[in-house]
Amino acid sequence: MARTTSTQEGTVVGTVGRLVRVRTEEGERDCQLVGKRAVIGDRVRVRDGQGAGAIEEVLPRRTELRRADPGGRPQVIAANLDGLLITASAANPPMHAPLVDRYVLASREADLEPIICLTKVELGVSDEVAAALAVRARLGFTVLYTSALRGDGVGEVRGRIEAGGAWALVGPSGTGKTSLAQALLPEIAVGAVGALSEHDRMGRHTTTASTLFPLGAGWLADSPGIRTFLPDVLDAEQVARRFPGVDDPPCRYRDCLHRDGEDGCAAPDTVDPAMLDSYRRLIAEILATRARARPSSSKPSGPKRRRG
Repeated sequence: MARTTSTQEGTVVGTVGRLVRVRTEEGERDCQLVGKRAVIGDRVRVRDGQGAGAIEEVLPRRTELRRADPGGRPQVIAANLDGLLITASAANPPMHAPLVDRYVLASREADLEPIICLTKVELGVSDEVAAALAVRARLGFTVLYTSALRGDGVGEVRGRIEAGGAWALVGPSGTGKTSLAQALLPEIAVGAVGALSEHDRMGRHTTTASTLFPLGAGWLADSPGIRTFLPDVLDAEQVARRFPGVDDPPCRYRDCLHRDGEDGCAAPDTVDPAMLDSYRRLIAEILATRARARPSSSKPSGPKRRRG
């Protein structure tokens, strides 16, 4: 008689390469990815086997957090989330506001709630950082000041997660995501906390795997740090409509991309200069990525023609 195999459903709570950890009603188990790509937060169907199980099916996703790879191809990095805790450090490494804005844009595209978490406030918050966060708070985004070392803001972050939903800590390396996760989950050994490079003051990648932890009625995902993030939105016109703070300025032309020098562009007079600079950096990168992805037989389009 043929050997029968059983299947059960579970949630992906850890990923390292082609190995994933799945939590089912019977507990946690390691599973191999066999032609099925699963990400943190995925609901999956697992087939029993000798040793590690196998992912038989990735179930439909409620939400997807996506980014574009260097070639402009979409890449799902987490599934079934409800919000993003976007980390930026007060110092060491310095806050990179445009990267925060990119995560906010990605959260809006994925229908996730963004919360900006300034970390390491025990190092002091400069007037420049405070001003940058005030701009984003005026746009309606929640900003929390936190310190894993002193405990500032940790209770408020914990309360958000414990109320329910799945939240992911995202942001550059070295901003203290793992330290904040450890403060939120003191009873669990969350992961390594790495030093900073004295050469460039950029954080080393200490978290190399994505892990999902239960916290009250919610879940917290700690993810690897990255130094750059390009949202999976390669439609420049869509970004112009959706980028935080760039809310349909009364430009002369409806398809204006608000690039420097565009004829009839009202953005310089109506958009906060810091937000406009952040937006223009992203638009430039999106257009460059789109040009690289264009087949070599196609001729790239020239600069946008002024209309007058």
